[in-house]
Amino acid sequence: MSTKRTKRVYNLLMIFKKSTLLNAYSEIEHVFTTREGGISKNPFNSNNLAFHVGDKDDDVINNHIAFSKQMGYKHADLVHMRQIHSDIITLVDPS
Repeated sequence: MSTKRTKRVYNLLMIFKKSTLLNAYSEIEHVFTTREGGISKNPFNSNNLAFHVGDKDDDVINNHIAFSKQMGYKHADLVHMRQIHSDIITLVDPS
């Protein structure tokens, strides 16, 4: 990742979906993002939120900033993890 980061704030509308199954658990905040609404260029097609796929770091950061504004959390509070498909659960606390 580059050491110099440019933060541009866009008024983007990110498209996301919620699970009807997870909605039954009010203590779990969740969304599933789509590719619509970001600024990443092809082949990442606008709303890429992953740093590890070769997209420009600045575009990914700006997508995260726009998403955090829409979802109502501070971008700096986001904890990044690498998604894997397994039964491993990681708990994150404020410390």
